[in-house]
Amino acid sequence: MGKDARDEVLDELSSEVKEAQAHCPLIMALGSKAMMPRHWNKVYTLLDTGMTASAVQTITLNTLTEEFHAMDHVEDIEDISGAA
Repeated sequence: MGKDARDEVLDELSSEVKEAQAHCPLIMALGSKAMMPRHWNKVYTLLDTGMTASAVQTITLNTLTEEFHAMDHVEDIEDISGAA
């Protein structure tokens, strides 16, 4: 492969790494061990999920970012996590 040739696999991997890095502040905030149910309730209310921390539910990072647009509220989520 020549120097100027593009490696599609490398391009795709680089794109996925950049996307994951963009989510790091959200992951760090939500991954705080200090987050208690009351803090999760604040996050769920902020994102208008209709969920509560007392309900036995599983939520994924993908759901938070794609369905509830958590990245649009990352500063507020960081504030909630920081207060925890």
